[in-house]
Amino acid sequence: MATGTQAVLQPASTPTANPSISQRLRLIELLFVVLSATYLPYLGTIYSLTGGSVAHYGPEWYRTVYRLGYDFTGLGIVCYILFRRGQSPKSIGFSLRWRDLWSGVLVWFGVLAASFIWSDFFYRTYYTFFGTYPARKNLHSMLDTHFGVLWAVAIIVNGFYEEGIVRGFVTSDLTVLTGNRWLAGGASVLLQIGYHGYQGWTNMTLIFPVFIVFAIYYGKTGRLTPLVVAHSIQDFFALSHYLH
Repeated sequence: MATGTQAVLQPASTPTANPSISQRLRLIELLFVVLSATYLPYLGTIYSLTGGSVAHYGPEWYRTVYRLGYDFTGLGIVCYILFRRGQSPKSIGFSLRWRDLWSGVLVWFGVLAASFIWSDFFYRTYYTFFGTYPARKNLHSMLDTHFGVLWAVAIIVNGFYEEGIVRGFVTSDLTVLTGNRWLAGGASVLLQIGYHGYQGWTNMTLIFPVFIVFAIYYGKTGRLTPLVVAHSIQDFFALSHYLH
């Protein structure tokens, strides 16, 4: 599924580092989170881009529950690290406000606009150089599923998983380590795009503006909940045509 800042992040400042956390320990914890949360999708990406075909076996309920377990484990690790640091999910931008729903919808419309402009540019440029349009990888065998409660829950949890870990935790820690929230945001975008490589080069290129918009919004506001909403909507419409 499509499925890349502070404590608490302020729009024009760097995050306040917990003085009890050394830079070395923060770096180790960051690397541990990134490895544990992305090694499987990156493994699938490497296998796919080198000629393999990633397929998920087993009944649909098993595949969905497996995915949920993986996502909850990653989120649990992040929550534990924040707790050990004396912080909470609010420190990376999670809190519940009704207006976040509308903000998330507006962010998604921004994603639509950016994606339209980028895809038009990409297809035109590709055709100019190669005389043909790029082929998109068929994901039916990989994402084949039915609409249902489990599927809907998985979409929402994936939004929390990707935005909470890659956008929130990774960006906030990198901001503390580098002192530059935009460099940290750019790194989160590259990380997020990279593990979507299992979808093929074309699909991976086309989702680039999605994560750029998310990173800019997070860098400006420090809010994660609207991004979870926007990410969930994006996944729903992007994956719905693979449903039965």
